[in-house]
Amino acid sequence: MNKSMLSKSFFMFFLFLVLSLCAVTVNAAENSGFRGEVALGTFLYDSSGSHSFQNGQDAATSIDIENGMNISDETSFQGRVKLEGAGGLPGVYLHASYIESEGENRMNAVYGDMEFSDDENTSTKLNFTNYDLTLFYSLKGVSTATLGRVKVDFGATLRYFEAQGSLSQINKGSVTASFDDYAFAFYADILARPVENLEFALEWKGLSFTDDEFSNITARVTYQFMDPFFAGGGYIIENNKIDRDGFKLDMDNEGVFIEAGIRF
Repeated sequence: MNKSMLSKSFFMFFLFLVLSLCAVTVNAAENSGFRGEVALGTFLYDSSGSHSFQNGQDAATSIDIENGMNISDETSFQGRVKLEGAGGLPGVYLHASYIESEGENRMNAVYGDMEFSDDENTSTKLNFTNYDLTLFYSLKGVSTATLGRVKVDFGATLRYFEAQGSLSQINKGSVTASFDDYAFAFYADILARPVENLEFALEWKGLSFTDDEFSNITARVTYQFMDPFFAGGGYIIENNKIDRDGFKLDMDNEGVFIEAGIRF
């Protein structure tokens, strides 16, 4: 099994685990001091940026993701679990997303130790998986002053990510490059509840303090149509930058998402 299949399998296992724990979590939360929510959804995004892979002395070609790799409109899956803190403990926020993109184009490019020419089509792949663990605290004064209508969270995020790129031609073969690592960033979230069951949230992760950088802004609207179920959607703008061991990726993803979940 290749690394792409392992990443996808692990991500699907994560989503299965989230679903399996939903019923148990909701039942247990009724008799505990914890509150939170679980959601699964899909992200319809447009990609841009550049990618290259240098293996050895040959200079690598920086390939435009949208026009060179011919990757643009794609769909990914994501899941999240957020537990509010209680008893002085920080809140815990888990988030995972899996992006698998494919394209085809004619190009002249050096990728790894192979030179691709435009005399035939080049198949391209770009996969990106991330798992975020965020610890956060809520500003109690804000919630108290607004009678629970506004909530502000702040904390830090640890991200584990896996990135994989691939170019192949029928007559020349293929080259696959992959990289995985950890990155840290700050986290903040503002949530407003103007009326019962309706919530607006603006979430930010950024100002990475590691060599690999990422930033994410998520605007979300959710409506709890029937206790404990809710549906929502919004807009995501994110950027990921990697420059390690000849593997370079500067990828922007932007688009709408929809989700459904359970609030407890």
